[in-house]
Amino acid sequence: MTDSNVQEFPLGALNLDFAISTSYRSVIFRSSETVIKYSHNCGMRDEVHPILTNAWEGALASRSGFAPIVYYVSTPRRMVREDFDFFGFDMRDEDIAECLLGNPSVRYLVMELFDGMTLANSCANIGITEFLMIGRNLFEALKSIHESGIMHGDLKEEHVMIDKSFNVRLIDFGTKPSDDLTVKSPWEIKREPYGFRDDVFRAIRIMASILNQCSAYIKHEKRILDNIGVAGLMEWKLESNFFFIPDTPDPFVRVIGSPSRPSVRIATRLTQFLVSQVSSMDEQLRYVPYAEIVFSFTQTEKHIEDESFLRVRLTRSFKRPHF
Repeated sequence: MTDSNVQEFPLGALNLDFAISTSYRSVIFRSSETVIKYSHNCGMRDEVHPILTNAWEGALASRSGFAPIVYYVSTPRRMVREDFDFFGFDMRDEDIAECLLGNPSVRYLVMELFDGMTLANSCANIGITEFLMIGRNLFEALKSIHESGIMHGDLKEEHVMIDKSFNVRLIDFGTKPSDDLTVKSPWEIKREPYGFRDDVFRAIRIMASILNQCSAYIKHEKRILDNIGVAGLMEWKLESNFFFIPDTPDPFVRVIGSPSRPSVRIATRLTQFLVSQVSSMDEQLRYVPYAEIVFSFTQTEKHIEDESFLRVRLTRSFKRPHF
């Protein structure tokens, strides 16, 4: 690796402008014309390099329009200590030292530019309208991708991108799931075979996370795991309305503004419906309610828009006339 922030590849040179996603295994950079993803294979000596799996499944998913087009996949190159500092993988020094003992390699892929950010980096100030648009688009994306026979496998905030219009693109297909139990579905935790319903649960969990500004939600899940253990985490995921963190203000009141607004009740019913679908999927392995979930977001959007329109009309009706 040179000191320059320029990546050479057969179609020309690309400047690495800034990182838009960073994790243990991958870092995604934006350039002026494309997106470049780097991944290493630490701890995966006898497995297919993750960038190849990502490229193959991502290319198939891109046909749905909900994943970036893959333009190019590099050959592998052996990693050195300086690479970890340069790329900025989210790894501890001891992880890096252990990784280097296995002679890891790094590969990259070049993808279509999607002018957006991951939910992990953009969920701090999402309002109710944006929340509903993201939800509808996210589940439409999953429905389309699953109909192509593709599962994501590690859906979480870092792997969902949104643009300024809240269109959704999914990234990091085929990534080896992390060991973080908090993001997993209850069926993953029970070590049942991964299926489409696991992707759907993870998407519902993401919606709960962004409603609570992500960081607060993630911290709460980790507290459950640390204080109560796996049994407590399973209860949280299967037997509670996990959109609402105990002993904290109602998140819908925060984004809507008044507890007396009908839209708070309308939005709360949406979360109750989503949680009920988790229970249904727990009872039926192959039951995945894509259409019902998309419809629930669409109808909630409509009801809240109607309420906003009515409020504007009533406000105008009660204004004093000017003489």
